Amino acid sequence: MLDEKATVITKEHVYTAADNLLSKGQRPSVTKVRDELKKMLGVKGSPNKINALLQEWWAERARQQTPAEQAPTEPLPEDLEQVLKNAGSSFNGFLRELTDSLGRTVSGIRHNVARDHATRLEASIAAEREKAEMAADGEAEALQEIEQLEAENEEKAARISELEAALATLNTELVVARAMCGKLARENREQFDKLLAAINSTTKMPPARKKRQPSCAA
Repeated sequence: MLDEKATVITKEHVYTAADNLLSKGQRPSVTKVRDELKKMLGVKGSPNKINALLQEWWAERARQQTPAEQAPTEPLPEDLEQVLKNAGSSFNGFLRELTDSLGRTVSGIRHNVARDHATRLEASIAAEREKAEMAADGEAEALQEIEQLEAENEEKAARISELEAALATLNTELVVARAMCGKLARENREQFDKLLAAINSTTKMPPARKKRQPSCAA
């Protein structure tokens, strides 16, 4: 078998293959010519190249036709011509009926398609409406939850304000209590000193050692 890359398909190869096919009663085509070349040369060749050369073969064959092959046809007999006219009329009538039938069929198909499309469109609209309603319900529930959370936050904020006010009051009361405790501590110290001085002056005893009084200051 020849090397496919080394073998070059020429016009003569293609013409010979086409002639061989025609002599066998076969119409030459790109596929059949390539198969014939495979038998002749062992390679098929490029389909594009085979197609171009085969077109040239057909053109040359048309130019080489004999006058007999190109002779005009003789007029048809009158009876045969009438038969053909009648057949043409019948065919035209059949064609009109077929056209009308196809028109009705197409019209019915269009009607069915339009009806199906309208049905699907209505179903799609209903589904979208349902989705929208569900989304609206979900949004309403979300807004209600947000309002509830805001009310709870306001209530907690008010409670915190109350606790802060109570704490401020307790701090004020604590400051006042510390001041009163200090005042009482000083008054008790003064009374204790006076009592101790009176005792010392009466007994003429050496003054006793002063004891530190407890303080209630924080």
